Amino acid sequence: PEERYRSCTAFKEALLDVLRGAGMADVEDEQEVDSRWNPRVDICLGARVHVSGGMAFLNVKTINLSSGGVAVRLDRLPAIGAQVRVEIDAPEGSEVDVLRANGQVIWTRDERGQPGHQVGIVFTDVNDEQRAQIGKIVRDFLMSVGD
Repeated sequence: PEERYRSCTAFKEALLDVLRGAGMADVEDEQEVDSRWNPRVDICLGARVHVSGGMAFLNVKTINLSSGGVAVRLDRLPAIGAQVRVEIDAPEGSEVDVLRANGQVIWTRDERGQPGHQVGIVFTDVNDEQRAQIGKIVRDFLMSVGD
């Protein structure tokens, strides 16, 4: 217990120190999202991820979605910090067919026994209308879980 971090902030600062030491850039403060007000849902939607430099991932499945970002499973690993364009197929019955947002890769993870790589993307260029559309999809999904 004496070796534990005393707060989440202390843990975050220690983690950022390690990332800085590895040469990784910080996510800028204005890009950080308070996830308490952006619930994430596990929802399987088709998506396409276009990474800066011309690499494209087609038929991607989203792992979870919030109005602040998305986690997806990709067959190849993009670099942390890569700028991406994400196109997510909205569920049937939605007011839109495809949600489009620009973002940045902020984490990657391999899971033993799972194909591909999990990639976390924070949305960096989402207007209020797009954020509202994503929020509505998340809320509609959460409401349908009880049915």
